[in-house]
Amino acid sequence: MIFHGNAVSPGVAVGPVYVYAPQPLCARREFTAAEQIQEEGLAYAAARAKAREQLHALRQRLEKTDVEKAAIFDAHLDLTDDEVIVEEVEAEILRHGHTAEFAVQSVYGRYANVMANMADETMAQRAADLDDVAQRLLRLLRGVPAQDLSCLPGPVIIAADDLMPSDTATMDRANVLGIAAQKGGSTSHSAIMARSWGIPAVLGVSGLLGQVESGQAAVLDALAGTLDTAPDAAAQQEAQKKLDAWRKDTDEAQRFLRAPATTRDGVRVEIGLNLGSVSTQALEASHATDFVGLLRTEFLYLEASHMPTEEEQYTAYKKVLLEYAPRPVTVRTLDIGGDKTLPYFELPKEENPFLGLRALRLCFAHPHLLRTQFRAALRAAAHGSLWLMLPMVSGVEDFCRAKQMLEQTRAELDAQGAGPLGDVKLGVMIETPAMVLMAKEIARRADFASIGTNDLCQYLTAADRMNPTVAPYCRSTHPALYRAIDIVARAFREEGKPICVCGELAGDAQAACVLAGLGLRKLSMSISQVAKVKRALGRHTAVELQRLAGEILACEDADEVLQCMQAALAP
Repeated sequence: MIFHGNAVSPGVAVGPVYVYAPQPLCARREFTAAEQIQEEGLAYAAARAKAREQLHALRQRLEKTDVEKAAIFDAHLDLTDDEVIVEEVEAEILRHGHTAEFAVQSVYGRYANVMANMADETMAQRAADLDDVAQRLLRLLRGVPAQDLSCLPGPVIIAADDLMPSDTATMDRANVLGIAAQKGGSTSHSAIMARSWGIPAVLGVSGLLGQVESGQAAVLDALAGTLDTAPDAAAQQEAQKKLDAWRKDTDEAQRFLRAPATTRDGVRVEIGLNLGSVSTQALEASHATDFVGLLRTEFLYLEASHMPTEEEQYTAYKKVLLEYAPRPVTVRTLDIGGDKTLPYFELPKEENPFLGLRALRLCFAHPHLLRTQFRAALRAAAHGSLWLMLPMVSGVEDFCRAKQMLEQTRAELDAQGAGPLGDVKLGVMIETPAMVLMAKEIARRADFASIGTNDLCQYLTAADRMNPTVAPYCRSTHPALYRAIDIVARAFREEGKPICVCGELAGDAQAACVLAGLGLRKLSMSISQVAKVKRALGRHTAVELQRLAGEILACEDADEVLQCMQAALAP
């Protein structure tokens, strides 16, 4: 049987299946006798203390080998001792008389449900952290030993419903050939761990458990996004050939990682980094990239149980600026709202969240959010070259309003004697059709722009990029997307202003070549995409890519664009 899912960490694995299906603990709604309420409160406190002890041990174990993964357990420690969560759990016990088990399940479950129902995948995946901490506390309250992947029977392909951060942290990596799971997306902990360890992974595999058994031979193809649980000898041999070819190609591409990106005739293309963290490991990519094209500030809000303070934001921005100085760092202001809510920041539900109160619109409705980010950015800019980028801009008036707020914030900081302030460039993220049509006008006012191809594609095609049933409509090879990019690029070049592409399109090796042919000389992507993009650009001359771009602009449908790219860019 062949299962289909999302390939989130590339590679191919051939071997036996190991079904990992620990049963999550569930607490019934029970009330405690009045004379035992204090005991339940003490039991909760003792479980928290033991959880802290375990999490500190896990963190120290990982800190020696992987600082970024160790930081996951910093987040778990924060969730264990979060003041708001602790107060709510204690209230369930002491005021409402619930058992400690039910109180933990109820409170953590409420916050996890808020996160899990968000359309933004990065935020939705944070529900796993809350579930993981809740299960740890429930095990400690009940005295149940933990099930884990620390001792596997041999090299296996793990099949699971989902993998918690603690599962992957304690995993016997040497014996993990691949991972297949029913849940998880490209930004889940499972995906991040798998990519960093080079383990092939396919997530979002519907109906997996119950149809596979431990010991069953399988082929996991994390290039095509499939799991074959009944491969014959020929299929296994073919999979091994595919794996060998993929490894050879990846190793060959790595030679380009730290080299400058140039076309075959020497035209330079600057390669930027998309960052969703300021961890030491994430910043190691500074040696392979020319600038930060996108620093997503949402991570500061996702990893906290409160609105990040000015000082917390200042510290994070400063860290990246010092690492990249004097190269520019583009900080995108907060992009939440509508469907992307936070458990500590209540917003009304909206029928059309992607068209609702989000990003810059939300910050205008709650100006303290934007002012705090502006204050932190202006202070941090004293340590490097900081470019501020506004998301979800719908018109020139949005930009002008934000610019006025930035100038007012600078004046306030000067009046307060807040210390040295740096110069900040203010730009926009082009992701709405309105801004494509107003490209000339915004190019005259903004210092720079970056094209967010993910949202721009869905708005151009009127197809929700998170809805698989309309995926055939929201295609990154749609000619309208390239025509829109061309309009924006021309407008900014005419004004002599920097223009970059920071969406997923920039990290696709073939698409990056087309973008270079359209005259884009700044592309920003995740570090995993850098080497192959640099290699692809170096295979062709700028003239060849310009000719290809012209052909792409003349195409009439997405299939024709794809065929045109493949014909011209095949290695």
